[in-house]
Amino acid sequence: MTNEEKNLLMRYLDLRAQLLELEEEIEKLKPAVFDILDEEAKLLHEKRIPFNGFEFEVRYRTTYEYSPEVKALEEQLKALKKQEEKNGCAVVKSQVGFVRVTKANSNNPT
Repeated sequence: MTNEEKNLLMRYLDLRAQLLELEEEIEKLKPAVFDILDEEAKLLHEKRIPFNGFEFEVRYRTTYEYSPEVKALEEQLKALKKQEEKNGCAVVKSQVGFVRVTKANSNNPT
């Protein structure tokens, strides 16, 4: 591996670390930001809150708990999908390459 390639990988790792820190900070801010915008939306009777050239919108995601019958059907469907993947009946629709980064054990410093 050339020095240029090593530098590129180091830059990638540095940016990933910065991104992780920023994502953690954003996650910590989300509840307060939601509360501010939810209150503002209620006061203004508006769904969208303009701010600094952006529009914020408070949204709610609804989740459902399904009956045992539906859960059983979902499990059957998962099993059928795995079976088709295994026996070759399922056709690969797409395949995307990606990089996975994990912390190496301390015995391998390279």
